[in-house]
Amino acid sequence: MKRVTADALIALFVLLIVGASSQAGRTHIEPGDVAGALGVLTVYLLLFVGLFYSGRWRMKLSGHNHKVGRQTTAVILFWYSLLGILIGLVAAFGERDMFGLVFGAVMVAIWSGSAYACKRWLRRLRAEERGYLASADVRPSGVQFGFEEEWAEFAKTNPIFMQRFTNLRTALDTALTRTEATREPVDRVVYFCGRLCAEDFFEILLLCGNGYGVGGWKILRGMYERAVTARYLYVHPGEAEAFLDFHPIAMHKLAKAIEDTMGRGALPSDRMQKVEAEYQRVKDRFMVTDCERCGTKRLNHTWSKLDFVSMAKAAGDIGKLIVPAYYLPLRHAHSTVGAILDRLEASESGGLVFNSGPQREAARDALRCAHEVLLNVLKLQSEHFALKSLDAPLQVCNEDFRDIWGGMTA
Repeated sequence: MKRVTADALIALFVLLIVGASSQAGRTHIEPGDVAGALGVLTVYLLLFVGLFYSGRWRMKLSGHNHKVGRQTTAVILFWYSLLGILIGLVAAFGERDMFGLVFGAVMVAIWSGSAYACKRWLRRLRAEERGYLASADVRPSGVQFGFEEEWAEFAKTNPIFMQRFTNLRTALDTALTRTEATREPVDRVVYFCGRLCAEDFFEILLLCGNGYGVGGWKILRGMYERAVTARYLYVHPGEAEAFLDFHPIAMHKLAKAIEDTMGRGALPSDRMQKVEAEYQRVKDRFMVTDCERCGTKRLNHTWSKLDFVSMAKAAGDIGKLIVPAYYLPLRHAHSTVGAILDRLEASESGGLVFNSGPQREAARDALRCAHEVLLNVLKLQSEHFALKSLDAPLQVCNEDFRDIWGGMTA
């Protein structure tokens, strides 16, 4: 509604200025009539001031906040120059004599230069505005990306973690910020799954540090799955090819889902042909028996014939975290009654209310479990790639974990 009002005011002042200009030649001011001349000038001044502030208001409503007055002036002068060009064209082609043609051509040339200069001025101001927004600490009114009171609470309840965090960062840099010449498919899977787990951990830390413990649980589930996959393939490197070859199956499912929802032709035909060819190349590898009696087969839903829980148990010590890192997060990652019940509490009237406050206990539990999973990931990097440089930092991190959480690592 404000934008409509601003646009209406701009249109009104433009019409008033045009109307006043058309009457200027008919208004006769007697020589020496200073008051009359000042009155006419005052009217024009008020009209232009009204136009300027209406345009300035409209520009601020459009989200511009840097040198708005200059931007408004540039826009008004630009459009005024276009009007001058139009008048020049009318004069050049409306009059049928040489004077009109020359006069019109001169006006077009002058006002074209003015329009070009105003347009460049406006572009420079907009470029300055983009640079200002990119470098300045600017955020929309009423929006804060995080909760400072939760930061203080997190630091208060996790002082040792805060003090020793640099040790964990050193171990992560040693393990994952390096150049490695991989030889086998399992090398790439182990390394890049570890890199993703590190990113997952920092996302969990961000959420837990702001009181979103349940959000931390949700990300923990994916982090744990990646860590288990990497550890399982380290123990069974011969299955790394199956893990990689299942990607065309997943892409085929995605492409079919896109066509089912958006219609055939939503994806380029050459891309669909490539997806189909890759799918046909690997699909026989993932066919499993659907019915023992009739011998029918179906495409497996995942790359391994093991279910995830069995895989976690076969991956070693990390399987011991299946409950806190998989089952508990799973109830929040999916639509479950448990996810609802965990957020409800009894009201004074005997009813149920949704607890929208910070989930600090869940944050502490999720972060502790994520920390333990991350240490297992670091240990895997050390074992698989024989990183002697990681031995000392990892030992420090294990000791830090016991001091922070009072328990043993995976």
